[in-house]
Amino acid sequence: MKEGSPDGLFVAAKGGHNAESHNHNDVGNFIVYADGLPAIIDVGVGTYTAKTFSPARYEIWTMQSAWHNLPTINGVMQAPGRQYAARDVRCVERGDTVEFQADIGGAYPAEAGVQRWLRQLVLDRRSNTVLLTDRFVCRSTPRELVQSLITPWPIKPVSDGVLELEGPPGASAPVVIRYPVNQFGVHIEQRAVDDPRLERSWGPKVYRILLRARTPSAQGEWTLEFTQRRG
Repeated sequence: MKEGSPDGLFVAAKGGHNAESHNHNDVGNFIVYADGLPAIIDVGVGTYTAKTFSPARYEIWTMQSAWHNLPTINGVMQAPGRQYAARDVRCVERGDTVEFQADIGGAYPAEAGVQRWLRQLVLDRRSNTVLLTDRFVCRSTPRELVQSLITPWPIKPVSDGVLELEGPPGASAPVVIRYPVNQFGVHIEQRAVDDPRLERSWGPKVYRILLRARTPSAQGEWTLEFTQRRG
């Protein structure tokens, strides 16, 4: 990764709260670009309709945290409102490494049963990797924990614990996702994009990777690695 060049991986993340202007329920969401192209994405907003600005706004799939790069806890997504917010947000740069950290547990309603969900993203420019680590404490053992990852690129399982995202023409290197296979089962699904505004950005469909905890526990941690396969 060279300064001033689109080569390599780039990451952006947000803290904030779920009552922002034109809000989506997406506290703790992040995106990853590879060689200047969007690989792990925020789908964005479709064409505005009356529903977009109605009490039914969060029935729209693009507004929901399950369609962002976020966990769904006990089957419960994030909720709208100023009180649903990140805590203890910080971003620190040390040489070739940048670290973002936030406790996003407060973005979930009480029925999620989460006490703390510390999300950490580390970009290492020298090794061209992004590490996502989640450390969590729930009030009791959740019945399920699912991490979503959204991409416009087709997904190829390479081996146990390794997925590869094949970018469009012009993408110089696939993005490789490594996940702990002893902790997660993986399910890949696709969703048709039937909104013209979104289709201009992503094409006719997007993909969702669902990493489902094999044995949910009341506290724990996991790490996902994003890198590129060169050559």
